[in-house]
Amino acid sequence: MLYSFQGPDGESPCASLIRDAQGDLFGTTQDGGAYGFGTVFELSNAGKETVLYGFSGRNGDGSNPNAGLIQDAAGNFYGTTYYGGAYGACTVYKLSPQGQETNLYGFTGLADGGLPLAGVIQDAVGNLYGTTEYGGDPDCGTEESGCGVVFKIAP
Repeated sequence: MLYSFQGPDGESPCASLIRDAQGDLFGTTQDGGAYGFGTVFELSNAGKETVLYGFSGRNGDGSNPNAGLIQDAAGNFYGTTYYGGAYGACTVYKLSPQGQETNLYGFTGLADGGLPLAGVIQDAVGNLYGTTEYGGDPDCGTEESGCGVVFKIAP
């Protein structure tokens, strides 16, 4: 075992980890943290855990990230939250290496989608792509809330 979460530092890590050149690991927890709505954390190669960001679920902040992270060349992290945001249907966020979080997009849960289970990928010019579980065409199949979308967020 490398590390055991205690609750205030996060709980229920559900996604894969990423690793930097120094061997440090980065990931998310779905729950726990200072506000109880999940965290982004770093685990040093020496086994020291640091919470980089705690999601509050308030004032447009996302909550409950259950997908992994990606990292750009500048060291910024990108990910999704399953709930929260301005409309309650999730967010795509950017987190600086210093822990400054920026919501890049808040989904409405309607035509633009909502509730992403997976994270995002990034192309060479910085566009982010991902999928949502719900939203999109409200007349698809038997789903009243849509069957999901593939989205793109420009830098």
